[in-house]
Amino acid sequence: MSKTLWAIKETKLTGAGVFALENIPAGVVIGRAFERVADTGDAEDDYRRTMLGEMVGHDERPNLIVEENGHQDSLVYYFTTSTAVRKGDELTIDYSLFPWENKRSFASSMVRPIARKKT
Repeated sequence: MSKTLWAIKETKLTGAGVFALENIPAGVVIGRAFERVADTGDAEDDYRRTMLGEMVGHDERPNLIVEENGHQDSLVYYFTTSTAVRKGDELTIDYSLFPWENKRSFASSMVRPIARKKT
């Protein structure tokens, strides 16, 4: 059974965000963010976000990256720590590096194949 490493809490700036429940080293899979559920060419229809995927905030110096796991017909995207995160830190991604590429997939600079199992 996997351990939950994050929780949604209030923030002063955006109202709510995702925060680390413990110290987390770099390279740890935090959880599932998105899943491809269709291939219509419309990003809003093709991908389903999890609560984690919806609530992670923006930062120009993020502590998360996106990794993919799966194959062409069933891609699942996970958030993974790119740096060590301290307990209580907000978990963030840089939205400017996270656009839908051709409205069908994530920007290649933010996505890499996953090489480990989530914790």
